[in-house]
Amino acid sequence: SDAKPGEPVLAAADGLETRHVPVDDPSAEWERRAAERGITDCFAVPMRFENQRTYVLGVYSTAPDGFDATERRVIEEIGESIPQAIETIETHQEALQYEEAIRHAGVAISITDTDGVIGYVNPAFEDLTGYTAEEAVGNTHRILNSGEMSEEHYATLWETILDGDVFEEQVVNKTKSGDRYTAHQTISPVTDDAGEPEAFVA
Repeated sequence: SDAKPGEPVLAAADGLETRHVPVDDPSAEWERRAAERGITDCFAVPMRFENQRTYVLGVYSTAPDGFDATERRVIEEIGESIPQAIETIETHQEALQYEEAIRHAGVAISITDTDGVIGYVNPAFEDLTGYTAEEAVGNTHRILNSGEMSEEHYATLWETILDGDVFEEQVVNKTKSGDRYTAHQTISPVTDDAGEPEAFVA
């Protein structure tokens, strides 16, 4: 809270570059204050967070020789890994929020891989089809095939979603007990940075 412009952590934040400041000039304000606290060395590493302000990892030593090259390299690696770790945590939290939203959606939702193998279904899917998640996962949507949709329908479906486009049509499917039901089906590809499908959400 009382940091002044000469402090290494502020210099690292302003310049967005690592600062190594041994305390060897007692005439400098920051170094004088550091020496009073027994500090002999400071190594400051800016940490860049996506869409956020810059933070600085400031590490101080009271060892007579300060930080050696190996210690400085380790501190830099820690400074690089902290934003990555936090981003991973935030991504996981977002994924849990999306999963919770899908779980409570009022429509049947399933997620498959690019071969059509089901990896996830929500409770509405279980209610609609009669298949539990354990029964559906690992299977394909062939378990819902009523025999009333043409081969042309499935060929068009696969051609559309493999091209990275959304397929939408009314279908007649079959529940686990054999009952027919009509559904408005939408299948959306989840694509990678190159636009190639990685999964499908129905």
